[in-house]
Amino acid sequence: METPPGPSELFDHAPVGLWAAGSDGSRTHFNRQWLAFTGRTLAAERENGWTEGIHPDDFERCLGTYLRAVHGRRAYELEYRLRRFDGEYRWMHDTGVPHYAEDGTFVAYVGSAVDITDGRRAQDERERLLLDAEAASRAKDQFLATLSHELRTPLNAVVGWAHMLRSGKLDEAAAARAIDTIDRNARAQSQLISDILDISRIVSGKLRLSVRPVDLTPVVEAALDTVRPSAEAKGIRLQAVLDP
Repeated sequence: METPPGPSELFDHAPVGLWAAGSDGSRTHFNRQWLAFTGRTLAAERENGWTEGIHPDDFERCLGTYLRAVHGRRAYELEYRLRRFDGEYRWMHDTGVPHYAEDGTFVAYVGSAVDITDGRRAQDERERLLLDAEAASRAKDQFLATLSHELRTPLNAVVGWAHMLRSGKLDEAAAARAIDTIDRNARAQSQLISDILDISRIVSGKLRLSVRPVDLTPVVEAALDTVRPSAEAKGIRLQAVLDP
């Protein structure tokens, strides 16, 4: 019958990094798994030597949490980055618990350190994907709001000028202007719908901009004609002074 392994052998051959510390928090023992991870000797890791592998950005937080737990004789859990034998910093989940003698005297601290880097990376990736999805949703909402506005603007002009034509109060010149404005806004809405149907070009990054000089005078006049019916219905008179 085989003799079961003793506590010392179990400690040394555990599949995770294990450590033990005295009542003052100074670490005295590290198992093979810990030493294989850090690539350092037991003598180099003892006392406070193990802290040399802590990432500089985590050092103060890590050591502070550890020492407060030791002085308070309480268990703790901590995540920090520890330098591996190849120089890469890996995220560790470190837990420690106080150990008492049979008479209740606090004699030591024992703990473990597990490499959780892959799990953290997976969590970071999930969070990144969630943020991307939220950003895409906001962009969609903004696009729909803009689309609704762009569709309504020429339609309002068409309806407004149509009402003015139906009223019979426009002279021949104003009626011709109304017809031109209705035609222009109908074509603008048709172009907008065509752009929406061809939105795959934008999604695929194949949209090409046609950049060329433009005379702003007719652009401004067209914009005024678009909102003129609504303005006049509210008793607002629009007038533009444009340089020739």
